Amino acid sequence: MRANPHPIGAETEELAWAKAYRTLDALNANRESGFNKRIPDGTTPQNVGSQRLLDIASRGDVQDRALWYPTVTATNAGGASTALVGSWETIAESLLDYVDLGAELISIRGYDNFNDSVDYGRYVLPKVRAGLEQRKNGTSA
Repeated sequence: MRANPHPIGAETEELAWAKAYRTLDALNANRESGFNKRIPDGTTPQNVGSQRLLDIASRGDVQDRALWYPTVTATNAGGASTALVGSWETIAESLLDYVDLGAELISIRGYDNFNDSVDYGRYVLPKVRAGLEQRKNGTSA
């Protein structure tokens, strides 16, 4: 299994959600201006994966601990469009949830590629590595 979420994180849950809504506003503005429009509005994507994402998105904005679906509807499920929203700890725990579900490859990228990559390296990856080590050794946090 492979997972491709877009983490939107910050030091606190509140800051992360504020960042998520700013990101969503930018995605909606890009869609409305016609920027990066892969699938025209109102058109159902042809691929089954995108159709499934839109179906899940219609059931609610947040699934599980941090999986946020408004980014799916804002992009009409173009590409890897789900987001994980939360504190750095929540993001790391969510990525470890994917590991626990059997993900062998997790590819993360943000909406602000450079700055998000720096943040992931500083705040998320050390927590994920620690969680993987705990799983390997059979210990808890």
